[in-house]
Amino acid sequence: MIFESSYEDWYILEHTRLVDSDNYRFRVIYSWNKDLLKIVENHHEIKIIK
Repeated sequence: MIFESSYEDWYILEHTRLVDSDNYRFRVIYSWNKDLLKIVENHHEIKIIK
């Protein structure tokens, strides 16, 4: 899945990859400010069911 958003001078692009029926997720988020890449985030998530 790819999500895009913008706010004031910021443009955000988020790419989410679902693995093993959504038990694991990998997300990368890129953030540009005034057309310059400023922030890159990587997230690894594991679903925990109690």
